[in-house]
Amino acid sequence: MGRVLVGLHLHPSPQEGQGERDGKCLSRRVYLLNLVKVQVIGFESLPNSYADCPDFGHVLRALLDGPSRDHKDFLVVNRCLFFRSRLCVPCTSLRDFLTWKCHTRGLFGHFSRNKTIVAVEYQFYWPTLKRDVGNINALYKQAADMHRRPRIFQVGDQVMVRMRPKRYAPSSATKLHARSAGPFRVLS
Repeated sequence: MGRVLVGLHLHPSPQEGQGERDGKCLSRRVYLLNLVKVQVIGFESLPNSYADCPDFGHVLRALLDGPSRDHKDFLVVNRCLFFRSRLCVPCTSLRDFLTWKCHTRGLFGHFSRNKTIVAVEYQFYWPTLKRDVGNINALYKQAADMHRRPRIFQVGDQVMVRMRPKRYAPSSATKLHARSAGPFRVLS
């Protein structure tokens, strides 16, 4: 049997210091719920979405019936489903929004696929997370490529060449150097 800590069913383990870990997990879950409530409009409808979700509907039904060995890593807190300490996100547009939010990430901006997966996996869980993040990042590249136009130069055209050395000398002040050189004539 598990322990009840502030109305939550937590499973004991034979490790020492388990009570301290339970408290940390509990506070992290509450913090995550409050953070998502503040930042995501429509978060109130999230608990109602679990029942119809093909990924988490059966898990929620099993947990509401009682403790289950098949779903021992799942927990229901304030009608929200958690996998270990990560919030489970049902099949809604919220998945795309959270992926976009972690991809843009404020000032750091536009992480690659792997960094976006790490950022999303840290707080959220759904079974197809890695595939979904890869698909969304591919869409970002397609959208960026749509705004590019092909540049085909003809013989005799004047072009500027962008200079980007691989390494700078340790004592050089590169902010005053020219960024491009030219114009140069296209020969062949």
